[in-house]
Amino acid sequence: MNPKRKRFQVHLSTAVVLMFAAGGMIWLNVTDRWQGFHSLYGWPLVAMEAWHSTILDGTQRNLLIGSIALDALTALAILFAVWFVCERWIAWRAGRKKG
Repeated sequence: MNPKRKRFQVHLSTAVVLMFAAGGMIWLNVTDRWQGFHSLYGWPLVAMEAWHSTILDGTQRNLLIGSIALDALTALAILFAVWFVCERWIAWRAGRKKG
């Protein structure tokens, strides 16, 4: 009889590396790039544009939904690649120690 498969698990070191990668991508997305009275947010694509006014009406914002979706897909692809490389490296090292 085959033992039940465990739920999706990652090594602690992989989780730490994923946390730093996710934090770096969040930092890239929330850091603004100034262009005069115009701020751009998002990485790798601009996901939000903000125009800062000197009048009391405040800031006007424009969300770019397509760019947000592509930014999210890019982030997931990067996190998947980081997970894959870390887990393969751990498996490779474990195989080296056994043999």
